[in-house]
Amino acid sequence: MNSDALLLGRVTYEGFAEAWPQRSGDEFSDKFNSMPKYVVSSTLENPEWTNSTVIGGDLGEDVSKLKEQYDKDIVVHGSGQLARGLLDEGLVDEVRLMVFPVVLGSGKRLFDGVGTHGLNLTDSETVGPDGVIVLSYAPAEKEVADQMDQATAEEALKELEPLVGEWTLEAGPPGGPLWPGEGRVSFEWMEGNQHLIERWRIDSPDAPNGTAVIGCDAANGTYSQLYADDRGVCRIYEMSIGDGEWRLWRDGEPFAQRFVGRFSEDGKTIEGRWEIAEDGSTWDVDFDLTYRRVG
Repeated sequence: MNSDALLLGRVTYEGFAEAWPQRSGDEFSDKFNSMPKYVVSSTLENPEWTNSTVIGGDLGEDVSKLKEQYDKDIVVHGSGQLARGLLDEGLVDEVRLMVFPVVLGSGKRLFDGVGTHGLNLTDSETVGPDGVIVLSYAPAEKEVADQMDQATAEEALKELEPLVGEWTLEAGPPGGPLWPGEGRVSFEWMEGNQHLIERWRIDSPDAPNGTAVIGCDAANGTYSQLYADDRGVCRIYEMSIGDGEWRLWRDGEPFAQRFVGRFSEDGKTIEGRWEIAEDGSTWDVDFDLTYRRVG
């Protein structure tokens, strides 16, 4: 019942059109008779079954348009020749086979003449008292395509490119003089270009040197920074970057922190500010931090 339309070959359609209009009064029959029906045929001209339409042009193009038109399933019953054509066109999302415990010894082959297509079993169910099994399969190429449709790191990692290079660091209290000591930081891709490594050195005994690794969760569009410095401090910051802004933040002991940096139009300067919240909610300025690109 979870379907919007029927798609049938001519022979199956004519058999259904003779039998089903004689049935009514139950939910299944009423829906089956009233739902949209599409019959693939080059010879049928005037289908009489209610709500029937003949499609006889390009199979791939016509069925692709139908799939865009409906949200729920478009079901194909029987219609061996049509089913084979749909498989070869890559238009099948699920194959359901009913296996009956009967050996015939001969007969028409359902997939005779079709190209090679891998199928992955997604469900199996025994129905009725006679041992009939309903097997559900997903075409293997569909599963691969679905996996390929998942977000990849490529776009997320591009957002990190504005950081790559060598920078000087200038830090100090808001509106006050800069703290003494030269600072330098570099951002470079690690092998494989999947993570960005940040290394900084400060020429001051009061400021820590350290290293951080930046990576992304592409499926969710998020970033993280793993921070470690020579005091033995290790932290994990959540991060975002894009539209000219770079943000870092974390909650937890010994205090919450957040950083907002804004890129200049030429990308050569990042003006930023670190803030802390001792109680986790009341924010105070910690210090201002400016990055200036030198390479």
